[in-house]
Amino acid sequence: MFGWENQVATVAAVIRRFPREEQARVVVLAGAYGQAAAVDYFGPRYGLPKAVCAENAYYLWGPHGASDDMVIAFGINLQKLGRVFQEIREVGRIRSDHAMPDENNLPVYLCRKPRMSFAQAWAILHSFG
Repeated sequence: MFGWENQVATVAAVIRRFPREEQARVVVLAGAYGQAAAVDYFGPRYGLPKAVCAENAYYLWGPHGASDDMVIAFGINLQKLGRVFQEIREVGRIRSDHAMPDENNLPVYLCRKPRMSFAQAWAILHSFG
């Protein structure tokens, strides 16, 4: 859990760079349930929506109607994202001296132009760890 608030602060800083109308419809897609839990726990103080995640129990909850128009993703394999979105651009990096090695130096991606709906993509994005 070390570095989790930093993850959320970094994602929030990326989102704040976009116009307000885009910020209002952004979806935060986390690659791991711990990252999603960090967004759900720390996110309200940064004005973030609940995270969408396709790992473990989060997968069972589904994308709960999330828009796939503007997605900020982190902790997800770039190849998986490429199967779901046509346009993917790195817009930030999560760095923390206190995070676990696999949760440090994580790219944050802006994903647009979905190839399919989130509901259809759920089978591609899922993982059980």
